Amino acid sequence: MNRTGRYAAKKWPAFLLLGLLTLFPAADAMAQSYLGKYCWTITITTRETGPVTPETLAFQADVLYLGGESYSLNGKVVHSGDNPAVYSGTGIIIGGTLYASLAGSQSHASSGWQDSSVMHIELDVSTLNGTMYDVGNDFNPSTKEFLGRYTAGSAALTSCP
Repeated sequence: MNRTGRYAAKKWPAFLLLGLLTLFPAADAMAQSYLGKYCWTITITTRETGPVTPETLAFQADVLYLGGESYSLNGKVVHSGDNPAVYSGTGIIIGGTLYASLAGSQSHASSGWQDSSVMHIELDVSTLNGTMYDVGNDFNPSTKEFLGRYTAGSAALTSCP
């Protein structure tokens, strides 16, 4: 009995129902599927100081389809003689463009610098080519120095090694 003198309803049927519902995942949660490894040649044409002599980097990403118009990208840029820069984020298709926002980080092997950044990519869905920019903040733990960084350029789909 509760304080009003009435018998309280038994709550175990609600808990049983909740327990049964957790055994059946939502259909959208099951929608994700691995689409494969995709590779792009990133050509840097602009830095925070202005236009620069083009420089290329290889970006590799595993792509998952999440359902609807949403995708997940997890990838890396491998630098010869240094640790990789690792990126992860999501993308969404609006119209004929895939817009992706990726967070990234890198710890440099020899200099001790630690970098973090956010990369924005816009790819035409028919070619998977497009543009990108990256805004970063780099830190040297030895000198306590921060450096801001900006790079922009193009992204061209290429075959993976």
